[in-house]
Amino acid sequence: FTKHAACVVSMFALLAGFSANAQDVTLFVRGTMNEWGTANHMTAANNIYTTVLVMNAGDHEFKIANADWSVNFGLNSEPAVALDAAKTLAAGEGNLKLTLPEKGAYKVAFDFSNQAQPSVTVKAVQAVVIHYHRKNADYEGWGLHLWNAATPSMPDSVLAGIAWEKPRAFDGQDDFGAYAILEIVDAAAPLNFIIHKGNEKDQKGLDMATIPQKEGLEIWLIEGDAAKYANKTDALINAGAVGDLRAAKARWISRDSLVWDV
Repeated sequence: FTKHAACVVSMFALLAGFSANAQDVTLFVRGTMNEWGTANHMTAANNIYTTVLVMNAGDHEFKIANADWSVNFGLNSEPAVALDAAKTLAAGEGNLKLTLPEKGAYKVAFDFSNQAQPSVTVKAVQAVVIHYHRKNADYEGWGLHLWNAATPSMPDSVLAGIAWEKPRAFDGQDDFGAYAILEIVDAAAPLNFIIHKGNEKDQKGLDMATIPQKEGLEIWLIEGDAAKYANKTDALINAGAVGDLRAAKARWISRDSLVWDV
């Protein structure tokens, strides 16, 4: 089905305001990969909006839109988007179609610098996913302070606009907690980060770093712990969120009865 392709006439009035204040409008990639929701917000710089998503192989449909769909971009004619090729969009038109060869990280860039011919480009990138778990799921206000070492790990576009008083927001939440998807340019260089809320720093107040080439492209962190876990299960065990079957003990009390402590 086509998502919000109607009401095009009234939307052009809204686009006039969007054109004048584009940097103040939050846009999202909304499609079948995220149930048409607003999990994947785009970062704006010089009228170019970008975000990185982890998407499965196969067919997807999507649009570029704001939270209430009053501004949305798609295409009715030839809506297929090819990787690494800019596709000119139109306001209020139909869903875009995207076929991906493999699961991975993909950068979606919406270029509104030419307002008469806005375009979207999708390309495969390397990215690190930082997962973060808080016991009470209280993620409001928590974000990432990011910086490069002498050899850059992240492109400038990832760091744009980040300051201590303005941390980089998490991209969304899943069954583990909050997560951030960060494009990288050098997997051998350290990616430096602090998870904080105002002046409250997590991970025992330490400055953190991960080297993707050594530690992988996904790490799991838990509140109050400076360890970096290589998988979700180990992180949840150390957070006390799940039991550790590897440490479980039981004994036979008869031929057909087994008992253990709970």
